[in-house]
Amino acid sequence: MGLGAVWSRVKNVCQQNGLLILSVLAVVIGCLLGFFLRSKHLTAQEVKYFQFPGELLMRMLKMLILPLVVSR
Repeated sequence: MGLGAVWSRVKNVCQQNGLLILSVLAVVIGCLLGFFLRSKHLTAQEVKYFQFPGELLMRMLKMLILPLVVSR
């Protein structure tokens, strides 16, 4: 099995499972970022920079779930 065949197989697996790979990678990066930033003393403004994307995500999830709950 040559290097080209191995690379082709890796590329095929990444194409088929791309969303799963990116999701797991995002969770790992988030955990590492949280672990390393916990020991740093951030200002209130810096904390808001990290809170903003999470707040947007939570609001989007609420907007998706609320109509499903109400329409039942």
